[in-house]
Amino acid sequence: MLSFSRTTYFKLIGFFVFFSACTCYATTLTVVTLDNPPLTYSEEGKRKGILYDYVKKILSDLNLSAQIKIKPWKRALSEVEHGQADIIYNAAKNPKREKYLIYTQEVLYNEEYVLFMKVNTQKSYSSSMLSTLKLATQLGYHYGGELQSYLDRKHFAGRKEVKNIATMINLLNKGRVDAFIADKHPALFYLSKMKINDIEMVAEANLPLKYFQSPTYLAVSKKSKLVDLPQKIDQALKKLKNDNYLNKIIHQYTGR
Repeated sequence: MLSFSRTTYFKLIGFFVFFSACTCYATTLTVVTLDNPPLTYSEEGKRKGILYDYVKKILSDLNLSAQIKIKPWKRALSEVEHGQADIIYNAAKNPKREKYLIYTQEVLYNEEYVLFMKVNTQKSYSSSMLSTLKLATQLGYHYGGELQSYLDRKHFAGRKEVKNIATMINLLNKGRVDAFIADKHPALFYLSKMKINDIEMVAEANLPLKYFQSPTYLAVSKKSKLVDLPQKIDQALKKLKNDNYLNKIIHQYTGR
């Protein structure tokens, strides 16, 4: 029978505890999100974007190997719900999602929702006429906070839910809707890319939907069993925020 000294015994115990703690992340993690330029998108076969670069940096700082996949939003949510993916990012919090996701405490990105309209029609609307708007929003999106409550009350003449911002822009261009709500950076990115100059953010103070801010997060699937990962991500996020890292990436993509 093998015998060990007391010191050797505790060294072995320490090794196995350390090894087991490390191997829980030994495999490549599957991370999912939606196609949402300039936050995450593919261009010429290469994935890129503000949040794509940011999340890669966070995981790299934690020495984690991950594959980031772009999916339709409802499918991305389904995959983390059923344990087919480990992490999702750019996700707002709501009670339904909290049943199958563990969110970080730190905010990943603040979406700035803006009402967009044709330039020549903006001044013709007032808050008293808001109920006459036919509005486009993004399918499967939970906008969060006051904006989501406003949409749930259905104070509009009509609402079309579509897959992406480009479709909302086309609907507005063709006169099939009067306005659309979108995150500021992605919407401005699409308008520039599509070379459309007669659609702008509504800036008039008498239109209450001109601006809402909704925090989004990085969240871990409860079925992934990586229960301590959100805390580690929070630590990495705090450090990057202190370094103003996200704003540096935003400037690289938008020049603003």
